[in-house]
Amino acid sequence: MSTIAAFDLPAAPSPTRAAVAKPERKLEAKLRRQVGKAIADYGMIDDGDRVMVCVSGGKDSYTLLDMLLALQRRAPVNFDLVAVNLDQKQPGFPEEVLPQYLEALGVDYRIVEEDTYAVVTRVIPAGKTPCNLCGSQENLRRKQIKAMLAAWEIEDPGRTERLFRSLCNVTLSHLADPERYDFRSLASITN
Repeated sequence: MSTIAAFDLPAAPSPTRAAVAKPERKLEAKLRRQVGKAIADYGMIDDGDRVMVCVSGGKDSYTLLDMLLALQRRAPVNFDLVAVNLDQKQPGFPEEVLPQYLEALGVDYRIVEEDTYAVVTRVIPAGKTPCNLCGSQENLRRKQIKAMLAAWEIEDPGRTERLFRSLCNVTLSHLADPERYDFRSLASITN
């Protein structure tokens, strides 16, 4: 089976998923297909690979880990997973939760301790909000981008999907990068 076909697999029925409502199962199947397609399209995983999954403790990384664990069980190629978390020493972060969760799943993991919180609080002026402390503040750039994309969808449904598809179908002359495309040669065509 080719690598492309190897990861483009439908979600398997599971007795533990039986109680999950139908819309959630559909979403799970859709996410699994999209993750599998991305892995295949970009050649992300080969037989014998060891894949690091960065787990922050947020829903995105938990979901990715779940998707990869499901693919690992069903893919015709063998690969290992290791979950890695950067413990930034943020006050109030429940540092025991993630190791307990990963151990319960039987996932190999590493916790990297780096007191980036102390560094950030030392260099950010008093009263200013530190950017990008993983959801700990309300006005993060990521929330602003999420709101912008949601507004785009209301204004023009399908816009974000078209934007993403355009990134997959690049024409070098449309990028206005003279390093990538010889625009000077166009002058000889138009004259």
